[in-house]
Amino acid sequence: MLLGILTIFSILSSALVILLLTLLTKNFFTDTAKRLQAQPGRSLLYGLLSIVLIPTASVLLFATVIGIPLGLLLLAIYGFSLFFLTAMSAVVLAKLLQMFYRRKWSRGKLFFVSVGVFIVLRLLVLVPILGWLFKTVVLLGCLGALLMTKWEKMRKII
Repeated sequence: MLLGILTIFSILSSALVILLLTLLTKNFFTDTAKRLQAQPGRSLLYGLLSIVLIPTASVLLFATVIGIPLGLLLLAIYGFSLFFLTAMSAVVLAKLLQMFYRRKWSRGKLFFVSVGVFIVLRLLVLVPILGWLFKTVVLLGCLGALLMTKWEKMRKII
């Protein structure tokens, strides 16, 4: 009973995050989906490297007094990104589906497809080993594509 309530709460709270992501971003997830489609191996590699290197860099920053706040900030961003990774990946994968079908979706349709993708990603955990492995690879690929897209957008600003 409690597990069911927590699952429903998790889906509803993630739906709220997905709604905010679809309403507040214009092209970021489209660019991320294009990058993931064009460079899946590189995206996976960057995602895997970020899982290892970001905590390592944060711990190294703790070695100096000036680096402690930077290390804490980096760890906070890292935790935030991991916590919301499945919801962000659902939006990226929904954008990939939109590109695959070559249609222009409204934000409402994108929201509902993203929530559906999120539920499928959650259900993958129920499949032993292969489901876990597939979900991990998909999430790491999406994380790498998200980081590469963010880096590219930051470079244009600087």
